[in-house]
Amino acid sequence: MFLENFKLDSSDDESRRFLGWYKNNNVLFRTIDRFDELEIYNLYLADRCNLDLDWDVRIVISDIINMSQRIEISKIDINAKSLNGLNNYHDELVSKVILKR
Repeated sequence: MFLENFKLDSSDDESRRFLGWYKNNNVLFRTIDRFDELEIYNLYLADRCNLDLDWDVRIVISDIINMSQRIEISKIDINAKSLNGLNNYHDELVSKVILKR
């Protein structure tokens, strides 16, 4: 099952929010042949922030995940509920990456 193999290291709160969203929306994924975990997480964050999942949003989410792994944040915990919140979390991680250099 997808959720057993989900590799994103998220906080307990983030995991609970994601699992709740997934349980309410997994019907969408049964009708499509292939979804990878990053795509489903992108859909979750876009839905949570009430955004269209365009390339700009995908890039921000991808950057957040990549920077989190690069600076070895123990757990990802995105509390954003809008594009501004997502961008603020992204900018916070950029600052941490710059400080780590």
